[in-house]
Amino acid sequence: MEQISILEKDTSGNKERFPAHQEIVHKFDTPTDPSTMKKSEYDTILTVAREAVLNNQNILNAIVEAIRSKTTTRSTIKFAEIENELVVQCINLTDEDITNIVRQLNRKLLQYISLNASSLDINGRTLQEASIGKWNLNEKGLISVINFIRTRIAFLRSDPKQKFILGFNNNLDATTSIDLIEAILEGEDIRQLSLIQVMTTPHPEDEMAIMHKKHRDFVRNEVLKFKEIGNLSIPPEQERVLFEETLENQAIMFERLFEICVEYTSVSKNQLTKILGIDGLNKIQQAWILDTYFDTIVGQINAAYSEEYVEEENRDALVRDLTSLRQSLVSKAGIPKNTIKIHTVRSVIAMGNREIRNIEIHNSEEEPLAATATAY
Repeated sequence: MEQISILEKDTSGNKERFPAHQEIVHKFDTPTDPSTMKKSEYDTILTVAREAVLNNQNILNAIVEAIRSKTTTRSTIKFAEIENELVVQCINLTDEDITNIVRQLNRKLLQYISLNASSLDINGRTLQEASIGKWNLNEKGLISVINFIRTRIAFLRSDPKQKFILGFNNNLDATTSIDLIEAILEGEDIRQLSLIQVMTTPHPEDEMAIMHKKHRDFVRNEVLKFKEIGNLSIPPEQERVLFEETLENQAIMFERLFEICVEYTSVSKNQLTKILGIDGLNKIQQAWILDTYFDTIVGQINAAYSEEYVEEENRDALVRDLTSLRQSLVSKAGIPKNTIKIHTVRSVIAMGNREIRNIEIHNSEEEPLAATATAY
């Protein structure tokens, strides 16, 4: 799997859309230990990182926008985006060079704020705080996360048969104390998902318990359960009548295709759902059923063409309209692709490169949770 996403519930109550959205886990590449590199190789990596961070006006703009967002809406997602981008850029650097880059970035930020104070749209108190460095980025947190990633990936790779993904999600980082997300893969499923918070200094037991609780509450209340996906589909008997006895039955399908395709011209999407016999379903069910059976339907259309039931021009027009209808329904309904099960979830608290606490917060005895995956 190249990418996984956790299916987080939506609370809009829109019955026309799939009741969850995908929170993508952005995967880290395997880092290289800087102590093992040749000097020329390391110097090249350092130059690229410095250019990406220190000669990038977009980062300065993003920090100012993060300050504005935090002070006006209390949202920290923009800071999470910046910090995770810095992790990606600095993951192969020494602690000393990470420190130097972050401190230079902070100095550039102070200069930028000083030169552009009148145009930054930041209120007086916040501007004053920013100008004296209150909003400077902290290199210690960055170094702790990077050291943990290096150690963790080296450990996970020690078993060559083990398949895993280690990455981040900006939204969950900002809202749920989840710096990193680790998935241990088994077959088509996620055998174990770990939600990881990396600290820079020791925390009291009660504070760590609060972190575990945030992870547990997220899993219990926000992540879609796998069985809830099945509840969205149409009843099996109704599906059987709609498709196994019509579109999947060659003789009946040929008869229907003959009716549809003879002198077929493009019709509206609503008319096409009536022709297919799915107009009585809600939008989610229409999307689900057409997406599931699309290849079967097109296969039958092509078979009917091969048997000279259908003219090429009519076949092409129908396949084109069916393709458009499928894309429209799936897009509007937000149906996810390649859903998989999450069997066990653990909450992990680390400091630097080592775990401090690791507890199970969900297992498949309670019932699997839902995710999506993109296969290799």
